Amino acid sequence: MIKIENLSVKVHEQNILEGVSLEIKEGEIHALLGPNASGKSTLAQVILGNPKYKITQGKIFFAGKEITKLLPEKRVKLGIALAWQSPPTLKGVKLSQLLEKLSQRKNIQFEEGKGLLEKEINVDFSGGEKKILRRLKKRL
Repeated sequence: MIKIENLSVKVHEQNILEGVSLEIKEGEIHALLGPNASGKSTLAQVILGNPKYKITQGKIFFAGKEITKLLPEKRVKLGIALAWQSPPTLKGVKLSQLLEKLSQRKNIQFEEGKGLLEKEINVDFSGGEKKILRRLKKRL
């Protein structure tokens, strides 16, 4: 699904990642663990295509396609997204709108989270609503 070959990255002329290789096959789940400033977030941002991060060496493949030089918008259309541990609130954006964009499906219907879909993203979500949201994400 995603393959990284010998990736090196600079931010503000400082080397952050050097020679990183990784392969995650479809259906696998991996966790990146490490101390602060070890490059975990940098790797995620590079996969997303954040232009702040300059790839100096290596390649990134997603679903067999090289994406190293693709713009972030093109990567999103391929299905690449990042889910934050504590996602930000997005006032004015309904959850149903975001899910439709991410899943490329229209008219998403879930009985369990019906009211939740019309709420603004993470604005005053209760603990129970967050649990429902996790179950909804699995159905996409």
